[in-house]
Amino acid sequence: MIRRALRAYRQRREAAALLDRLRSASEGFATAELVEIWRSSRSKTMLKIARGSETFMALFFHRGAPDEVAENVFFAHENLAARLATDPRYRVPAPEEVVPALGCVITEFIDAPDLQSLLAHGVAPGSVERAGGWLRALHGAFPARPGTFDAAALVTPAPAHAPAPIRALAEALARMAADAGSPRTSLVKFHKDFAPRNVLIGAECVWAVDLTNTRWRMPEEDIAHFLLEAALDIGEGPARDRMGLPKELLPAFAAGYGLRPPDLAHIRPHLAALTLRQWTEAAGADTRTARLRKPLLEAIAAGISD
Repeated sequence: MIRRALRAYRQRREAAALLDRLRSASEGFATAELVEIWRSSRSKTMLKIARGSETFMALFFHRGAPDEVAENVFFAHENLAARLATDPRYRVPAPEEVVPALGCVITEFIDAPDLQSLLAHGVAPGSVERAGGWLRALHGAFPARPGTFDAAALVTPAPAHAPAPIRALAEALARMAADAGSPRTSLVKFHKDFAPRNVLIGAECVWAVDLTNTRWRMPEEDIAHFLLEAALDIGEGPARDRMGLPKELLPAFAAGYGLRPPDLAHIRPHLAALTLRQWTEAAGADTRTARLRKPLLEAIAAGISD
């Protein structure tokens, strides 16, 4: 409890210092006030700030070259805002200002719950479907490029000392990769961290946050990442398919993304290989160990039937 209080105190001090620097560097936000610390990590701080009656999100980047990251993120917001303008159901927060010297980007603040908080109460099929619609809009906003999928390159053998469930996952991935082969596919602009925590669900609109200007990769990479993160957020309880996903999750997402049964059948081996790879990586990561409980891993490794 004491450690948590000290951490909160340090975060408040750091947030106040960042806001002071912003007031000095930006004429438009010289009178900004801190409303709350939205998120804070070693790589990034996200502050909800107010200017009169208006609220904004101020993102401060701490790693790499913060000035370049800020300009990259600001461009991504501008670019996607323009690309998604044709469909009012799917949006990104409008960019307001970039302050490269501070590694800072300011956007509009979206007052809507994130999908992660909704999934804490169950699968929430309607919201998952709407998230699938947003990702479909992103992937369709730029011309696709040709590419190939090498499932075998995804296989990372589990170390001999790894727990049995982890070894079983790695073996399942190897089998799935052998089935997938290396078919031609399309490469799309991707989100990089399209996860429930970065999807805001409004009454009539869905927003995605934590954007950056990305290159190109398989659409299944974004899909698999989202499904895995959603499965973690939902936790234990729901019946799961052989990819370890709650059974309602993939159909709901596929409906929003526009994947018909034949489409799903075509990409399922690729999606399964990607998802199993991410399960294996997540199981070995210190930050996820507590959430990947042993019974859940054993169930996935056993290959729950569809």
